Amino acid sequence: MDQNTYQANMETRSTFDLLLDYPKKHGLEYQTHEKTRRLLSAVDPTLATKFVQFNVKEDIWFYAYDSYAAKNFTSQTFSGLYSPINLHSKISLKAYKKDWFDFILRKNRKKTGNSEVDSKLTVTCDNNTFPAKLFSGKEARLFEQLENHVNPLMLLIEPDYLPTIKELKDQTIVGLEVSNWMYEEQQIDRFIDLGTQLLRGIKKNV
Repeated sequence: MDQNTYQANMETRSTFDLLLDYPKKHGLEYQTHEKTRRLLSAVDPTLATKFVQFNVKEDIWFYAYDSYAAKNFTSQTFSGLYSPINLHSKISLKAYKKDWFDFILRKNRKKTGNSEVDSKLTVTCDNNTFPAKLFSGKEARLFEQLENHVNPLMLLIEPDYLPTIKELKDQTIVGLEVSNWMYEEQQIDRFIDLGTQLLRGIKKNV
């Protein structure tokens, strides 16, 4: 196959198929769902959904999801790495790259007490007993590197966040998430490399 034919084939394939190439090429077990349903319900007459998930490192999963509801013109798209985490209490926590407008956009902001972390990340948490030691300077630097590669990046800790992944059902998870459908091999490689280091670092800090 010449280069022009190869390029044409790549351009005609969907991003869903391109993402599936990754677990197939790397010999990873994966699950997928791509379905368009026509419902009788007037609330949501047409619902299109798709996802791809695969286990990348022991207890860490890659998951990409996309949905579109025609009637309300609503959609949800995200990709991420997720892993269970053992915490003493249930919390809802998010962390973002530090931005000048965070004082307007982000509620329930918390300080970790670590000057390097607080200079790089904005952390929000709905629990007054915020586990500040989850982040060290190393995790803040890894987040910064990863955010330069895929953005906008969000780190989250949520109870029962992805029940569709049976291994994470009813558990509190820690995850790294971007609001797009990730499918390019080099980008996924970098995301998994840095993201795995970051998630494992946070889990060790518990």
